[in-house]
Amino acid sequence: MAASVGVPPKLGYFVELHLSCQNLKDTDVLSKSDPLVAVYSKTQSGSWTELGRTECVKNSLNPSFTKSIEICYRFEEKQDLKFTVYDIDNPTESLSDDELLGSIECSLGEVVSERVYTRPLLSKGKKSGTIKIQVEEVSQGGSSIELNFSGHGLDKKDLFGKSDPYLELSRMNEDGSYTVVHRNDYIKNTLNPVWPTMTLSSNLLCNNNPDRPIMVKCFDWDADGGHDLIGEFKTSLKELQAASDKKEKIDWKLINAKKTKKKNYDNSGTIRLDSIKITRIYSFLEYIMGGTTINFTVGIDFTASNGDPDKPSSLHYYSTEYPNEYMNALRAVGYICQDYDSLLQNQTKAPVPLVTR
Repeated sequence: MAASVGVPPKLGYFVELHLSCQNLKDTDVLSKSDPLVAVYSKTQSGSWTELGRTECVKNSLNPSFTKSIEICYRFEEKQDLKFTVYDIDNPTESLSDDELLGSIECSLGEVVSERVYTRPLLSKGKKSGTIKIQVEEVSQGGSSIELNFSGHGLDKKDLFGKSDPYLELSRMNEDGSYTVVHRNDYIKNTLNPVWPTMTLSSNLLCNNNPDRPIMVKCFDWDADGGHDLIGEFKTSLKELQAASDKKEKIDWKLINAKKTKKKNYDNSGTIRLDSIKITRIYSFLEYIMGGTTINFTVGIDFTASNGDPDKPSSLHYYSTEYPNEYMNALRAVGYICQDYDSLLQNQTKAPVPLVTR
């Protein structure tokens, strides 16, 4: 069969998986479960290796996780995945001592082909809630964004106090739904919060599309996980950038849809963008194409542990018949780096020289 011209032997694209669950099993006695999703990939030997895990969401049976899982998708390979949901009961990194809430196995191809993949979680052969996996190709490059928000005149939600407000940022998906991408910490007992700086990438916030709608919701945090919506508004990175360019503060009205029918209702408070800082993130390729050069310099530690260099058993052994392991490594790395070494670019390209002794 003739090879296809111009087609690479492997087609790799990075995709990110955004995860959420519904109706999880409640395993805690005095509160709700504290779920976390761990994602595993099947190796060629048939074992499972962890690719990543989400954050733990406290007291929730319907969590939307802000931390996504990034995977290199290859069309020509079958990539088996396992999604396992745990109830986190302690601060240790190990998940072996946490309670299993449910899991599913599928291929990355199945997830990509459906784009929004929803399936029941299974625990001991029985259904135990559902998991939704939303997939999107990761765009390259982008910026780092630092946002400073404050709230003003928020609605009072607590009976014996004010409110414990926090913000939740979501980006619009291609099907019109929204995926949570960031959630900041709540501030106790205030109607005029000033939140710490939140830092996230433009890739995460809007997949580098400045016109993509962003939903901002303000909640009153409750210890039992039943957080109350104060209000919400929509914006975009383009609108945020405009505020940065004009060096002015912008206020958005928080609207609670349940209150809009009430007489004289205007808003549930306002959210102000106090400052925004956008820093361009350059890719490795952009650095190379922008003129960055790489100088290839090598230092070798002739330690006694490598043996006598006059004996064939030593890694430093010099033979007139074949190169040693160090020489092979230098040649392999140097052969690649010489294309980016400014000292070599003005010379005739030749095999990387090997200097011994």
